[in-house]
Amino acid sequence: ELGFPSVCISASAVGKRAEDYYILADEVLYPIWEEAQNLGVPISIHSFPDPFIPGHEHNGPRRPAAMWDCIGFPTASMNLFGNLVLGGVCETFPDLKWGMFECTIGWIPQVIHGIEEQRANFGEYFNQWTPKLRLTPQEYIQRQMYFSVEVDDPFIRNFIEWTQAPNRLLYASDYPHLEYHPGQVDVFLDRQDLSEEEKRLILG
Repeated sequence: ELGFPSVCISASAVGKRAEDYYILADEVLYPIWEEAQNLGVPISIHSFPDPFIPGHEHNGPRRPAAMWDCIGFPTASMNLFGNLVLGGVCETFPDLKWGMFECTIGWIPQVIHGIEEQRANFGEYFNQWTPKLRLTPQEYIQRQMYFSVEVDDPFIRNFIEWTQAPNRLLYASDYPHLEYHPGQVDVFLDRQDLSEEEKRLILG
């Protein structure tokens, strides 16, 4: 009724007490997911390394300078993907669309491989750990997940090969961040590792 195309949420919820910390797989959040599914409104998540509250990242574990920006987003996105897929959210709400933004995509083949390897090696134990998991991670991506991608991302081809889902990538200029460069769409159109149809799907 308000005309919003999507709802944007944080990757986790942090309160004043330890017991007020929620991950997206926690069933206390299910009423939100159920209402979004009923309304046909996608949930968008700006992938972000889990904040340490209060004081944000400055009171978190010690780490080298620049580690946050270099690998913080991909590792946070792996956790986020695990919450939605391994945590059973996608299975419980099959018609709810999810958008993961500002998260890059090079980590996705690694996560798919990790899940498939654990499922193959541990069988029944893995099934006990993931009681709501019914499909492969690729199938959840194909059914209900979208990812933003900068058009110079070197891992677009890998994503497509591992997921068979070029229609799940959304063009992100990343403007006004430093990753944005004028003319980048022209550069993207000149890429030789993508078909014309794949380019059309990503830009569309």
